[in-house]
Amino acid sequence: MVQFTQRKCPTCGGRLEFLSGNAYECRCCHNVYEMNERNANLYHDLLDVSAARASLNFKFAEEKCKNLLTAFKDDNLADVYWNLLLCEQRVTFETDQNGEQFPSFYDIVSTDIRTSKYYAQMVKYLDEYDSQNKSKYEELVDKMYSAKRKYAKIKETTKPYDIFICFKKSKLDSEGGGDTSDYKIAYNLYKEFFKHYKVFFSEESLNNVVVREYEPNIYHALYTSKIMFVLCSKSEYMDSQWMKNEWSRFHAMSEIAAQPKSIIPVFIDGFTPENLPYELRSCQGYPNDMYLVQRLHSVVSKILNPVDSDAELAKMKSQVDALKQLLTNQSTTEKQNLTPKQPPQTKSVDTQQIEPVIQRNQPVGPQNYIVPYGTKEIRNEQFKNRTDLKVAIIPDTVSSIGASAFDGCTGLTDVTIPNSVRVIGSFAFSFCSKLTSINIPDGVAYIHRGAFCGCTGLTNIAISNSVTLIGKGAFAGCSELIKIAVADNNSKHHHNNNCIIETATRTLIAGCKTSIIPTNGSVTSIGESSFGGCTGLTNIVIPDNVTSICKDAFSGCIGLTSITIPNTIKTIGERAFEYCSTLTNITFTGTKKRWGKIKKYSNWNKSTGKYVIHCTDGDLKK
Repeated sequence: MVQFTQRKCPTCGGRLEFLSGNAYECRCCHNVYEMNERNANLYHDLLDVSAARASLNFKFAEEKCKNLLTAFKDDNLADVYWNLLLCEQRVTFETDQNGEQFPSFYDIVSTDIRTSKYYAQMVKYLDEYDSQNKSKYEELVDKMYSAKRKYAKIKETTKPYDIFICFKKSKLDSEGGGDTSDYKIAYNLYKEFFKHYKVFFSEESLNNVVVREYEPNIYHALYTSKIMFVLCSKSEYMDSQWMKNEWSRFHAMSEIAAQPKSIIPVFIDGFTPENLPYELRSCQGYPNDMYLVQRLHSVVSKILNPVDSDAELAKMKSQVDALKQLLTNQSTTEKQNLTPKQPPQTKSVDTQQIEPVIQRNQPVGPQNYIVPYGTKEIRNEQFKNRTDLKVAIIPDTVSSIGASAFDGCTGLTDVTIPNSVRVIGSFAFSFCSKLTSINIPDGVAYIHRGAFCGCTGLTNIAISNSVTLIGKGAFAGCSELIKIAVADNNSKHHHNNNCIIETATRTLIAGCKTSIIPTNGSVTSIGESSFGGCTGLTNIVIPDNVTSICKDAFSGCIGLTSITIPNTIKTIGERAFEYCSTLTNITFTGTKKRWGKIKKYSNWNKSTGKYVIHCTDGDLKK
């Protein structure tokens, strides 16, 4: 008796169910196949074609089908022409939760389904050999045709998307059901990014869409989005039907898209790049940590708002010419206030003379921006993600710089903070990757959390004597930082060996890749996020007298290979060494028993390397 070695339908890829004798029925499209010696080889070859289409190798599937036309020219070739039609239309069929088949498009080609030469040949063979199954094929064709029409309508009425969020909503049956943690993270990302971009998040974007129109709406979102966030916590989730359908289609579209499309994995709960599907391993991903949103904003801005250098130069020339004309029209007395050595973009120009330009909120040029004189504060997110901003000139009327005011200004190379500023808000200059040095002037009292985090080009920081508060992770992720200095007469902080230390509490609150932790007893605690994201740090020795390593202290130090921990340590905080993926050696100056007594909070060593702890009486392995 001839049998299918793989129980998959050559028509739709659905599961075949044995009927009797040599007959099989597809549970999805309900086609019935009578196996015999003559057609067995053809069907088995068609299974290879179906597998190729399922893996999105349409070109291989098409070539295989054309070879079958020659090899089996005297047989029923309806299924061969059907597969050629699917390859031409770049479509696979998926099975929904009710067992119904629906077409999943990877491109919308111009060729009409019913005028295709492959459709005509398929119908010819069905009429001759398999008329009883013709209606099943026509039903699938109708679904394809309907989906293409709906897509055309949606394309006309729905704006293009910027970002597609791909995630697994429901836990696996083996996990007991319920929502995944990925879903919660995805929802938070949606709430953050939909303020600035058009974001596809299925729970919201399909909220008022009937089920039968899910596919064309999803296709439109996949096709128009330039960026996909893929939330990665488990390989099983990545391989699940719906999630894989989304990221694989987006990846396939990126191969043929006229405009670049980028997939950005978000690593959750210790998921590493090595766990990604093969197709996505070249994608740049980011861990789900305290800096995730800022990092994503920065990369999204670069992708969606690229700077056209030629256009920018032309625009700058035009604006400079306009400014020159404006100055020419000033009275003779006003002209005398300007000297040839003081170009109008500089701080020394009388701001009243360029007030007409400033009042329209236009930058003096695409590279320079003079904040209007008289401004008392720079608002939260006022210049956020302004990638065209190169130089920011802040007048001495400004007293505060708001949260995320210059966050993601990846082109900003120079900013002058006047003595009038008292407060620098949370993440005010985060991810300004081209800033190379920062001078915190007298007058600034508060530098809030993450104020300069992710400034990867920053090499020098000088902090004045007026600063009384430096927030957690203020300089985290400044991977190139090599010099940190605090004014000698600062009453709250001091520096030693390129470490910033809160004097009263003896807490090290900021370090860099050249830091050496003082051994004079001035440090008893490694503060929260003090070395977070310091990727240039390769090894560190924590001296005696230190009793605690706070949470996130070394989180994201991906270059860290070795660390020495004294037996005076009593606690190691949450995520203290999270994502230190190259950490291989921990030298502990105490016994294995003493190591066991240290209070270690959850995930203190999450996603670290396969380290060995060298104790005084032997080794312990992760």
